[in-house]
Amino acid sequence: MKNKTTVHQLITQATRQLINLFTRNLSTRQLVYLSTILLLISSCDDGDIYSEKVHTTEGRSVTMIGNLSGCSRWTDDYKLALAGFGEDEEYAEITKYVTAEGQASVKLSGIGNNVKEVRLCVIDRLRRHVLTFASMNIEHVNDSTTMDVGTQNVSMYDAIQQKVFNASCVNCHGAATSAAAGLFLTADRSYNALVGKTSARLPQYSLVAPGNANGSVLRMVINTDTTHTWHYDHSKDVTSADIKSMIDNWIYEGAEQ
Repeated sequence: MKNKTTVHQLITQATRQLINLFTRNLSTRQLVYLSTILLLISSCDDGDIYSEKVHTTEGRSVTMIGNLSGCSRWTDDYKLALAGFGEDEEYAEITKYVTAEGQASVKLSGIGNNVKEVRLCVIDRLRRHVLTFASMNIEHVNDSTTMDVGTQNVSMYDAIQQKVFNASCVNCHGAATSAAAGLFLTADRSYNALVGKTSARLPQYSLVAPGNANGSVLRMVINTDTTHTWHYDHSKDVTSADIKSMIDNWIYEGAEQ
């Protein structure tokens, strides 16, 4: 808390000094613009930009129920949320963070008519959608409804398992009794096969080196042409910049399961 206060004080002092320094050279509009930028920067030191966007109790509501695990296993750059999306499907119109493990019940209220879909999803610091675990169309919901998401492992690693390994890799790496290069990426084996394990193709690197994304083969194969001379060019499998960034973040922050 002391660090946060100090940062805000420094930003405030810097703003005043700049205003005093440039008063004779800048217009009022330019000074206001400069001050606004500096104050916005000061709000990012503790993730204030993450504040929930929850409306009043007026409007529609959706109560999500389900058995959840892994809610707390996300890095600070992401939030698990029940979120409403409208015409702009990229940014959430309204959000409620989901933190409860086990049997969970989370109510998203005050949903405006502009919201067309509610998702159990992951968002970034700007409330931008990253990935979805479950969703419900509510265009024809006039009052309240329930969204049953069933049993969900919503951990960061399981998201990578679902969106990357299950979607693009397991056909060659474990769907049968054997796996390409002996690397099994099925849900029951992938973590132990990757994290801290030396690469057979590039023995100077680990497949996943916790804390070192640039030194991890997983990052190399989906972001560079490292594998273009192998049997298959793996860089074609993951095209989403959001998913690539999420994998980088997961590795940098310790690659926890």
